[in-house]
Amino acid sequence: MPWWGKYRDYIIVGAVVLIILILMGVNFQGVQAMPGMEFVSGTLIKPVSNSLYRVGSKVSDFFYFLRNVGSVRSENERLTAVEEDYDSLKLETEKLKQENARLKGLLDYKEASADYDMIGARVIGKSSGGWFDIFAIDVGKDSGIEEGMAVVTEKGLIGTVIEVHDQWAKVLSIIDENSSVSIRINRTGDNGMLHGDIDMKAKGLASAIYLPMTSNIKQGDDAITSGLGGVFPEGIYIGKVLNVENSHGDLYKTAIIKPNADFQRLENVLVIKTTHPKIDLGEVGGQ
Repeated sequence: MPWWGKYRDYIIVGAVVLIILILMGVNFQGVQAMPGMEFVSGTLIKPVSNSLYRVGSKVSDFFYFLRNVGSVRSENERLTAVEEDYDSLKLETEKLKQENARLKGLLDYKEASADYDMIGARVIGKSSGGWFDIFAIDVGKDSGIEEGMAVVTEKGLIGTVIEVHDQWAKVLSIIDENSSVSIRINRTGDNGMLHGDIDMKAKGLASAIYLPMTSNIKQGDDAITSGLGGVFPEGIYIGKVLNVENSHGDLYKTAIIKPNADFQRLENVLVIKTTHPKIDLGEVGGQ
């Protein structure tokens, strides 16, 4: 057999290996790869090699994710908990900010009303419904609270103490249909009675009745406590007149009063412990 036939397979394999090495730009026995072969290598082999590398990288990343999916989930849960804690802290901070503003307002009111002996209280309960027409506060006999004492906020009068226990008391608001307060229209000096009304209570309003027909009371006038009857101290702000109408055959005028206090959001109040002897003149004197 000719030597070619005997070594043909080895020759072919060697030639293929040599060509591959040349295409890859590798020195073979000190001989540089041919310039033409560099072009072939860059054009044919490198794009294939890059594609295989990208595929390999994605496969590697996928298996890395599978190996670390537990830790990724734990980190996600940790970050979610941190976010919830932040939201909770933000809400608590806003709540404290609002409470601080309310307490500052009460303190300013107390300092401006130094003639009155006042004690702070927190609202701890209320009647059913959206309005604080009857509510409970966290001070009672142990703090010197008595029936008939006026209850206010920095915005004005809100009610009177009607029931007292050792450590809490019940308050009747001025918008309740059972409430009656002697008032004065600040601009005109006209006296009347502020009565709660079951229908107007749903709007946070009350009626000022028995106002003189000769009064020139008008919308926007301020209503304050008159001090008549000896229950409420004189001059406590109540609210503004919304409108005025004649009543009972034009014998007197009635005004709709919008109290300044918010009877849907009561949290902190002041109880005025300064009291005066109650003067009972029947229906005329009132409170």
